[in-house]
Amino acid sequence: MRKQLKFPDSNRRAGYERGVAMEENGATIFRMRDYGVKPDTGEDACEALRTILNMAGGIDDRVIIQFESGRYDFYDTHASKEVYSISRSTSELEDQDHMIHIGIHLKGMSNITIEGNGALLVFHGKMTPFVIDDSRNIEIRQAVIDFERPTVSEMCVDGVHKGAIDFTIHPDSWYAIEQGQLVWVGEGWRSASGSSQVTDPHTSRTWRTNNPVSEATRAEELEPFKVRLHYSARPEAHIGHIYQMRDGICDQAGTLIVQSENIVFDQVHFGYMPGTGMAAHYSEQITLQNLTFAPRQETGRTAASFSDFIRMVNCKGKLIVYHNNFLGSHGGGVSMRGMRWNPQVEIIGNRFASVPERGIRICAGGKAVIQHNAFHRMSMSGILIEEDGDRPFEAGAASEATIAHNYFIKCGDPVIRISTDPVVHNITIEHNFFYLDGTTVVEAQGVQGLVFQANEVVGISPARKPLFNLEACSEVYLTDNAVFLPNQRVRISQMPIEAVSITGDQAMIVEKAKGD
Repeated sequence: MRKQLKFPDSNRRAGYERGVAMEENGATIFRMRDYGVKPDTGEDACEALRTILNMAGGIDDRVIIQFESGRYDFYDTHASKEVYSISRSTSELEDQDHMIHIGIHLKGMSNITIEGNGALLVFHGKMTPFVIDDSRNIEIRQAVIDFERPTVSEMCVDGVHKGAIDFTIHPDSWYAIEQGQLVWVGEGWRSASGSSQVTDPHTSRTWRTNNPVSEATRAEELEPFKVRLHYSARPEAHIGHIYQMRDGICDQAGTLIVQSENIVFDQVHFGYMPGTGMAAHYSEQITLQNLTFAPRQETGRTAASFSDFIRMVNCKGKLIVYHNNFLGSHGGGVSMRGMRWNPQVEIIGNRFASVPERGIRICAGGKAVIQHNAFHRMSMSGILIEEDGDRPFEAGAASEATIAHNYFIKCGDPVIRISTDPVVHNITIEHNFFYLDGTTVVEAQGVQGLVFQANEVVGISPARKPLFNLEACSEVYLTDNAVFLPNQRVRISQMPIEAVSITGDQAMIVEKAKGD
């Protein structure tokens, strides 16, 4: 059954068309078009959506806010403003008031679904696209999120000379040359320094490097979006490699979820996320599924995030990360820290590539299931389970973890690292495929009950390092693995040889570390 619901004029800004909500199958439906916002006009959508959300907040039943296909623009000059402290965002000196600009602000709301219908939502300036604060039962689905001018700038190496490098600057990376220096120019921001990394588009490998802009002695423009940077010494660079340089101030987030419950993001494509990526604090029951964290193909960009893709701090309940694609971060893939409420973490069916740090980092009490994921050329470990000793307020360590049916392709050293104090219990690593690049497969410290079974290990054998490096562990079982490498050494320290049990047709050799 469908009927129209009209709201009083006091709930609408002057200048908007008369808004009409539809009631259908027990849900109240607001359409952006009915509130004066049509796609592909370039007009701001912040205020109209804020009007709709104000009306939706007074409805107890389910509310659906519908976009139609096309492009919608959100400008920081029309955004909501509020103070939020974002974990590990930036220093107090750099961001003294913690004020963020918010495109879509859901605060104190319940039972809201934002239905994108494939719409492209483009944000302008330094903004946080979504803030979900003190809210329940919120779902965001079927939308594409991007920025007109990302806070990561990109340029590709065209030529390498004795004392200079030629670059082609990406057309989305606006710039100026001032007094012989290349300066990145954004919507309301400028930067000439900041962290830098290189990506090889042929291998999907990304790694940290010095900033080629701030280290240059002089910059000259050869033609629009083609520059030559000069150096005091012969530079090292490779034609075709792409440099990504981020603005040094991290004062926003891709999404911020605070003190909220039962939050779902489904079928959303994040073409770029500023600041700390998708951040969740003191929230519970979060589901992130069928998401794409990667530049939109038509943009030709390679960076999709200023920092980590996902960062959850002090959350509880079931935290689900299902069937997502992570490509092109400036930090790690998924980071879950300080979860004193012992959440149940499930990270299943995801793909990680072009990540300069770890694929997954867990410093969280509770049970973790990590399975059916693919890790391609992480510059650091594919998976890290550790205690967050540097930040005691957020400290925690996984009490039980299963790592199964994953693919690890040429990840950093070691591929899996477990480092905890006090002792963590029951870590099972089984039915995985490892293609090593001269790396240790597992490095573990302080684990009671470590099982490594039915895994396949191939690739380049570690030369001067052991295949396994174990410290202060007990009840270690290496069972029925297929290791096709000449180096099958298991190095142990601060533990007896009897703590390691090797069964099945394996040629592993346990040895004590020197000086132990």
